[in-house]
Amino acid sequence: MRAGQGVDEHYETRWLIENVWIEGGTGMLAGMPKTGKTWVLVDMAVSIASGQPFLETFKTRQGPVVIYSPEGPHAELNKRIKQVAARRGLDYKALPIYCLKASLLRLDERDCQENIERLVQTLAPAFMIFDPLAECFGGDENRAADIGPMVCWIDHLARETNTAACISHHMAKKDSGSMRGSGALLSFGDNYIFMERKGDRTSMSFLSRHSKSADPVALRLTDRNGNPGYEIDAQGQEELDLKNRILEFLEAQGVPVTQRKIRDACRGKTDRYKSILDELRSEGEIRKVKEKWEYIRDSERDNNSEQTNPGDEAESVGEGKDARD
Repeated sequence: MRAGQGVDEHYETRWLIENVWIEGGTGMLAGMPKTGKTWVLVDMAVSIASGQPFLETFKTRQGPVVIYSPEGPHAELNKRIKQVAARRGLDYKALPIYCLKASLLRLDERDCQENIERLVQTLAPAFMIFDPLAECFGGDENRAADIGPMVCWIDHLARETNTAACISHHMAKKDSGSMRGSGALLSFGDNYIFMERKGDRTSMSFLSRHSKSADPVALRLTDRNGNPGYEIDAQGQEELDLKNRILEFLEAQGVPVTQRKIRDACRGKTDRYKSILDELRSEGEIRKVKEKWEYIRDSERDNNSEQTNPGDEAESVGEGKDARD
């Protein structure tokens, strides 16, 4: 077939979740333990099933949702769906959300794939969630030979049926910026969501291969009449936006600049600049050179050891029990 034949010349990207997830798109949501991945996935499920905005911010296209999340009791997953729905004034039993109760599900085994294909034909879901990869994959996540056939099947199913699919997974290690396992996991998908938690602050960034991604968002876990769930953190969002403006400004300069020049260019609360610059330095994003600040290029980061923050090494991610994951 020649280019231009059999295609809509006026095609535009169609979003299942605006600027976050395309219709029929595949990908992953990744984060360290206790960053709240399951809560976010449940919010995605309730939002799509109801047609309400994801995180009460990003528009959605309404459609049925299938979710597999076996890490806890089945009743716990239903409880979370009920709680997130209640925050929106919705009856969760009236939503087209279907929870798979299979005790063992293997996306890399053909009999399981055939069962899911039949399920998709019956329910015609707009979105499928598999949470997490470790509970629905029997091979070695570090071997492309094991991961490759599974993600190819998911991608093919999504394309043939216009059913979007998301798999949750863990980051390799704290502050690594990469997912655990084979690079095939980061190459097959259309959309990726990365969650990060530092202290009591949680943020989420997006990657879309087909269009401009949504800007990063700051989140907080709140309680509404006994119903926990995530929402956009206005104060945290302001600081996150300022942090990103500072990084973009320093990257564009190419030379060290003073804090005053950064403040004049980026705007924002003046009492937060020093702490944000120190935070960016501890994360290995920037460095201080004779009272000036400089962006660290990707090519330099592997060899830059002066940015290590001993306090970060001592912090135990997910220590203790909380409601986040």
